[in-house]
Amino acid sequence: MPVRFERIAPWLQQRTQAVLERPLLVLFVIWLLFSWPWLSGKLSIPWDSAQEFYPGLAFAVQQLREGSFPWWNPYLFAGYPQFADPQAMTFQPTVVLPLLLSDLPAITWFNTVIVLHVFLAGIGALAVARSYRLSPLAQLLFALTFMYGGVAASRMQHTPMLISYCLLPWLWWGLRRLAERPDWRRALIAGVVGGLCALQLTQVTYLIALLMGCYALWLLYCCPHGERWRCLSALAAAALVSLLLSSPQWLSTFAFLPFTNRAELSLAAAAEGSLRLPTLATLLAGNVLSHTRGTYWGPGDLSQEYLYIGILPLVAWLCWGGDSGKHRGKHRGEHQGERRFWSAVLLLAFLYALGRHTPFYEWLYHVLPGMSLFRRPPDALFLTVPALGLLGAMALDRRLRGQPTRPHKPALVAAGLLLAYTIWMVLAAHRPQALMWLLYSAAIAGALLWLLRHRSRPVAAGVLLAILLLCVLDLRLNNVVTRFNAHKNQDLRLYRSSPMPAEGKLIAQLRTTVGDNPVPERLELYGMALLTNGAGVFGIGSISGYNPMLYNRYARLFGISSYPPDSSEQRVFTDWAPDFSARAFDLLGLRGIVNRSADGLDVTLRPSVLPRILNPTEVRVHEDDLPPPEAFRLTDFSQTLWLPAGEAEKTDCPMTAAGGLSVGSVHCTPNAVTIEVSGEAPGWLVLNEIHMSGWYARVGDEEVPLLRGNGMFRVVCVPAGSHRLTIAFSPLRFLAAGL
Repeated sequence: MPVRFERIAPWLQQRTQAVLERPLLVLFVIWLLFSWPWLSGKLSIPWDSAQEFYPGLAFAVQQLREGSFPWWNPYLFAGYPQFADPQAMTFQPTVVLPLLLSDLPAITWFNTVIVLHVFLAGIGALAVARSYRLSPLAQLLFALTFMYGGVAASRMQHTPMLISYCLLPWLWWGLRRLAERPDWRRALIAGVVGGLCALQLTQVTYLIALLMGCYALWLLYCCPHGERWRCLSALAAAALVSLLLSSPQWLSTFAFLPFTNRAELSLAAAAEGSLRLPTLATLLAGNVLSHTRGTYWGPGDLSQEYLYIGILPLVAWLCWGGDSGKHRGKHRGEHQGERRFWSAVLLLAFLYALGRHTPFYEWLYHVLPGMSLFRRPPDALFLTVPALGLLGAMALDRRLRGQPTRPHKPALVAAGLLLAYTIWMVLAAHRPQALMWLLYSAAIAGALLWLLRHRSRPVAAGVLLAILLLCVLDLRLNNVVTRFNAHKNQDLRLYRSSPMPAEGKLIAQLRTTVGDNPVPERLELYGMALLTNGAGVFGIGSISGYNPMLYNRYARLFGISSYPPDSSEQRVFTDWAPDFSARAFDLLGLRGIVNRSADGLDVTLRPSVLPRILNPTEVRVHEDDLPPPEAFRLTDFSQTLWLPAGEAEKTDCPMTAAGGLSVGSVHCTPNAVTIEVSGEAPGWLVLNEIHMSGWYARVGDEEVPLLRGNGMFRVVCVPAGSHRLTIAFSPLRFLAAGL
């Protein structure tokens, strides 16, 4: 029987329409196609994600699988309270619980968990768009823009920020539902989501909290007058739940904060890395500065100031985003207040991102509490993505409802000025090839306008499908699986479940260097980005690491920085530790200095490392926080102990001719050290591990003072007799001491 071709078009039209009316299914297919390189293990999210955040989570998961808690990490910075790290995600169940299913180290599963959060964000964005009663295509546009627009794509490496950002649409949706019908169940849901979103204390989380706080006030203002008290009570209950759920992280971080280099940043330090004007050009064309292809010639970091959200939402907003107050019809003025709110968010976020280039940021710095804790104003660009995405989706929805062209005149003028500036900048930089990317954007914009040229209602399914495909291809070309969010997994072979032979040999060599001591000796590593924090994944102690938050006393004494230099030749020393031969490094247990070279590892062994447990007999007292550097450098630490005056007053142990101790078995875990010790008279025991609030000591069942000696190490006066000495870390004591 011959095929009747005139029947194919209607059948295809119906099937296409049926598919587009299932936005969640379409979104899943697009997400799966976009994410497959990460899910398959072919590619990995690079830089900070692999070098800083994965190792910390890997250590936490390893501890949990062994039945312990990841309070103290002894492998980085010679030991620090990892759970107090605001970016460690130790308390984030949506990350930690899935990772517990994996036998670490394996970075592919970590990448999978991250991209699953991106899909979770897309589902939440669909729910938000549906609450605005947008059409399926407009819902998809908003979800895809939220998932892959601008910094949401370019900064996937900043995992804690991305996790909070991915939970934002669910908080947004929860607040809208709560405002519609305030009750305790909806308040609980919004509060739980808000608490999960707030478990990463980054600037993005801080800005999200400000945004959602303002949005809650906006919803309260929009409530019917008779419902406002009920709505206010529900919103306050949700805020309280969020605060309680996120309290473990912010309590521990604020307990640690006064002792770190991040207690407060000056205005100049906070405004560091303000948004540069040339990067505004990326709003019009993703690769105009060669972010994704070619040699990057823009200012600043490759990933932090990327604005391209796709052409479709921008074109829709410019052409149909104007005020429709004069337009007659069923949808006259719909979402007008919301559009104005999110337009204000967009403007304020850009002003914030510009940092020191406008007086707005300086004014906020002096007015907003907590703002002085953060640096890098372009973090506010995370707020521009949902704002632009929603404005574009609403504008597209209005066009699909049959409304005529209504340009958003202020945005159109701004876009015209930005286009003129971009062309001038490209020509002035003698990079005419960059104009090709502006022409590409113009071609996509022209195709979209041509597809939307008719005023027919409803728009044909084939046209809707073509618009969606253009949007997907545009994002795939510019924002997905590019060099700022995907690197070849072979660069991360250390973190495979079964490391390659060369990587296994490297780890074995490092372990052999530090030996197999109950209390670890340490290395200082240079030029090995993956092992800067990754050493802890393999149980290798390091005196350095990569973390913006540093214990101030430790940094002062040993010259450790947040970002280790590329080689030992660039290291900065201190008066207490003027070079690698200093006795301070003997105390720290620094066994070797390791540089990565073209031929492998260049290991320089230090000639001496003091035993991890010392029994000095003489005490010298100092008045300042740290011992006098000149005398400290000459100290024989096997015989002499330095104590601050305040610490010396806490014990009755003899200051001279103290007793000798015999040390038996030693058992060490990250959170506790148990030592069998005996002596005929009271004596000093120095454990050469970093001392900090939260550590305490017991001799048998009796608690004894744990002191800070030799600058920052753990000291106990052991009474006469045979004892089991336990030195352990308590997070509750850490909180009590720091708050």
